[in-house]
Amino acid sequence: MPEPEASNPDSDLSPAQIAQVLRLKALADQCFGPVVVVSRGQRHSFVDRISAFHEGQKLLAKDRVLAYVLLEYLNASIAASKLPVVLADGTTFEDDGAAINFIGQSEPPIELETEILELVQAKQKNARLYQYGVSIFRGTAAPKNFSQAKDLWRKRAELGDLDSQFAIGDILFNDKEYDEAVKWLEMAAGVGHTDATFALGLCYLDGLGVEQNLERASGCALLAAEKGHAHAQYTIGITEKDPLEKRRWLEKSAAQGFAPAKKALAEI
Repeated sequence: MPEPEASNPDSDLSPAQIAQVLRLKALADQCFGPVVVVSRGQRHSFVDRISAFHEGQKLLAKDRVLAYVLLEYLNASIAASKLPVVLADGTTFEDDGAAINFIGQSEPPIELETEILELVQAKQKNARLYQYGVSIFRGTAAPKNFSQAKDLWRKRAELGDLDSQFAIGDILFNDKEYDEAVKWLEMAAGVGHTDATFALGLCYLDGLGVEQNLERASGCALLAAEKGHAHAQYTIGITEKDPLEKRRWLEKSAAQGFAPAKKALAEI
């Protein structure tokens, strides 16, 4: 007796429904599917984030530039996936995983699925845009193009992205455009960006873009140090009068591999 034919799970779907399913699958693939990075003009593709991460670890020994670009890309992507997903009606999911679980468990209308996946995709696109700016700025994705990188970061900064606010502030600081730099650094530091907090402290220390204020400079450095910023921990360590506190902060910094802190410890 012949085996019964396996049922086709799509057999009850209309052509319009099948088209919607394929569109959602394409969106999901863009959010969670292949990872593509560009290093020194060459394109590299990986099946997914996990494969890309493992390959990045292997590459550290033989191609540090590609490994660096790849791992920074993944860091930006993972950071984006942990941000909330907020729907038009105000419904909020803690992160991408919670939003996708909702789709899988609740079987919402196709319009709601589409909205959720498009929001997730937009977050990942923003993360890729930020990382592309990093790659351009450092000359790993293309010949160095500081103007293009600054334009990308400025667009992201204006949308409220903290890393981009710090990045554009840092660039402007190095370009000696101190007034404009302080504006962006204050925005990011005001909501807890550690690198921006430390950089803002340097502005107060030397009176660059702001009136010199040693008390605020010290406060920024201490706040950044308490949040684990290695350079800030070193700064607090070398200015600390108490020998025990000096050693404590320098050890924290040195434990993160900060070379000046290691040297300072060796000289105590």
